[in-house]
Amino acid sequence: MLILTVFHKKSSIVYSLYKTYQKKFVLQMRGLIDVSDSNEYSWEIFNSQHQKTHDSSLKIDVAHENKYSKIAEHSFLNDLKPNIVIYKLSNHDTQNNDILRLDTPLLNTLKQQIEEERLIDKLEIDLAEAIFGKFTQAKHYACFSNSFHAKTEVINSINFDNNTQASTPSKGLLFSSILLKLSDFTKQSIKKNKWIIVYVSKDELCVNAIKDNSSKVYYNEYLNNDSVLQNELTDRITALIYQLGTKLNGISGIIFTGSVGLKSAKLRQSICQNLEWVGIKISNKLNLENKSKISKKSSNIEVFNILAEPETFMLKQLSERL
Repeated sequence: MLILTVFHKKSSIVYSLYKTYQKKFVLQMRGLIDVSDSNEYSWEIFNSQHQKTHDSSLKIDVAHENKYSKIAEHSFLNDLKPNIVIYKLSNHDTQNNDILRLDTPLLNTLKQQIEEERLIDKLEIDLAEAIFGKFTQAKHYACFSNSFHAKTEVINSINFDNNTQASTPSKGLLFSSILLKLSDFTKQSIKKNKWIIVYVSKDELCVNAIKDNSSKVYYNEYLNNDSVLQNELTDRITALIYQLGTKLNGISGIIFTGSVGLKSAKLRQSICQNLEWVGIKISNKLNLENKSKISKKSSNIEVFNILAEPETFMLKQLSERL
């Protein structure tokens, strides 16, 4: 059985093809489509060893109602012929807490929610609709990113220009995937302990407090281009970790992720130095090498640096459904 996972990032589309083997999902290939240019998309394909096998571009008809229809029609995607397709969707309706069979009535409902501003990302639906219409023989499923935050306290964001804005919980599938991978790096019980995930990219900061394997407190803000270079960001993240840790009444570990969180040893070091007074000790060597676990054995709180994708938890949800 061939399974295609599809999810939309801010300026790219990621899709992966898996084959089921002895109740496991074995990666066959992965595609990355850069959609930041509205007139032309760049398209890269990688094999199961993560080696690039194709690199091309795709001209886009900007006047077309669904600009992703050309992607679905392209042989790179169309020739895959999956038996099952799973999509990541961001939905405000927290009753969608599980994987759902995606059909025409549900697609129409989600499109209606776009008009009611209950759906976060219209592009996700455009992409799902384009692919849904192409693989008519496949079974289609939707995983909802916000279900992880169904009972979450949201802290309002204070931007760097001091304007307050309401946070919108997101990245639930990504954070769920991180918790799945976390068990590879700690002997502590993931479900019974308390964790803080710090997601930092070039333009976004998310800090999520997790207890009993579910989201409890969430903070999000969009950053300007220079924010990640400022000491103010380090101080803000430090303060948020302390604030959210207080709400949890202590934490077992801190997990850094996101493009900046994963790559910036300096950012991680500065934050951990600010928190040395609570017993955090990291290895400078492990931190500089961007290892998955960077805290010392003597540290009161474990510190991790974990790369994950939403598809890990999407596949877990599918396996429980099948």
